[in-house]
Amino acid sequence: MDKFEVGKSCEFSIHQLQEVDLHGELSVRNLENMVNCCALVADFKNKTHLAGLRLEWDLKRNIEDSTKAREVLENLQPSRHLEKLSIICYGGTQFPRWLSDNSLLNMVSLTLKHCKHCLWLPPLGLLTFLKHLTIEDLDGIESIDVDFYGNSSCAFASLEMLSFTNMKEWKEWQCMTGAFPNLQHLSLKHCPKLKGHLPEQLSHLKHLTIHKCEQLVASIPRAVEIESVKMEASSFDMIGPLVSHTPLECLHIDYCPGMNIPINHYYHLLIELRIIHGCDSFTIFPLDLFPKLCELELYNCRNLRTILPGHPHNHLNSLIIENCSQFESFPNEGLCAPQLLSIWIIGSEKLKSMPKRMCAHLPSLEHMLINNCPGVELSEGCLPSNLKELHILNCPKLVVSLKEALLGNHSLQVLRISSEDIESFPDEGLLPLSLTKIEINDCPMLKKLDYRGLCHLSSLRELIIRSCPILQSLPEEGLPESISDLKILECPLLQQLYKKQEGEDWEKIAHIEYIWIQGGILKVPWNC
Repeated sequence: MDKFEVGKSCEFSIHQLQEVDLHGELSVRNLENMVNCCALVADFKNKTHLAGLRLEWDLKRNIEDSTKAREVLENLQPSRHLEKLSIICYGGTQFPRWLSDNSLLNMVSLTLKHCKHCLWLPPLGLLTFLKHLTIEDLDGIESIDVDFYGNSSCAFASLEMLSFTNMKEWKEWQCMTGAFPNLQHLSLKHCPKLKGHLPEQLSHLKHLTIHKCEQLVASIPRAVEIESVKMEASSFDMIGPLVSHTPLECLHIDYCPGMNIPINHYYHLLIELRIIHGCDSFTIFPLDLFPKLCELELYNCRNLRTILPGHPHNHLNSLIIENCSQFESFPNEGLCAPQLLSIWIIGSEKLKSMPKRMCAHLPSLEHMLINNCPGVELSEGCLPSNLKELHILNCPKLVVSLKEALLGNHSLQVLRISSEDIESFPDEGLLPLSLTKIEINDCPMLKKLDYRGLCHLSSLRELIIRSCPILQSLPEEGLPESISDLKILECPLLQQLYKKQEGEDWEKIAHIEYIWIQGGILKVPWNC
């Protein structure tokens, strides 16, 4: 048995569980239907093989008084062997005594959720083996004080994950020295009235998420995600020293336009940095301050103009610059990142050139996406020889230089292209033999697919044509015989011409193993 719903009739009364030897985990729902005396009869206290218990009231139907709710919960005391407990939509103002008196010392995971009338939390710091604690939607909690720690010198000794979410009235968190010695994950979301500082000396903390906690001033331990935190710029002055002098690995700054990362520090251990709608003071990103950085993501940094590296960055493997409207250039000497695998540049209308000497400086690059950068061109010709995926979307100058760029490339497998200007594609000799997939998207002027540019592609397996409204037909000579997967979407002329059985030219593609023309799959392999 893994779930039981309490009914109002005797047939569905919880006393039926009295003689059952329960094992594993059990969810008990609709506890608002329970009469207090029946709760005691359930005898959970002697269900020693029950490892997990979820006790849940129906929030919409739970109109009972808080005294009755507490009496019911008191009498549902589980065995001291219980490891996992969830209390959901409980209507009482106090949690039961058995959460406060060391009765559940073997508890490993505890969830308290939608208990909107509870006014304070029990001394959970006494639960020596507790590793996961989730507290959500406790609207009655205004303060978490020293009682939460249970007057223990090493409160929450085993706790690894602590999460508070939607604590609408929570204003104060009294921190206790020595608490949370093993905490690794701390999450605070939607706690709009919480003020003050987070617990300090969290030497094992790896992940910290702060989301929509407008009044919180947070110090920064090891791995940080800050989202929608509204503070004065001066509140962030401490971030530089904290980040540079602690083993910080990951920093996410989301929707904090007034935040500044001081540039008079080196961030020696930072591995991942993401900024979304933040750090408006940045015009030049000083990459050299982050010597171990592996992933750099910059979104909507509205004043960012360039990235400034002075020496090779041997750890950087992923770079994303998206919708940074003022971004206009890479450094004159190029971007030297020998381990870089992926680069995405999106929405940089002022950018004129990709990094110089990519073949030499970016020898490991495998994936490149350039989107909505109408002025960008390749600098000094060719693309890196190891490039496997290339996505050029709405970059007309790049499309023009594509033939020279791909010269000597024998690794490219995937090409996705979108352009408002091209009328015929691909030109003869443009595409490398290594291609296995071509996707042609959003080409409103495309009238013709050139057979001479396709016929030599003996490795081509998949062809996708999407949103090419005036493309009249596929090559008269046919498609490469290697193609086994053809998709045609939002191309009305092609869709009509190659409609199964009815279409005039259906027989020209009928040999292809998998065909999907908008409106339905027309052909699939027999063994699918």
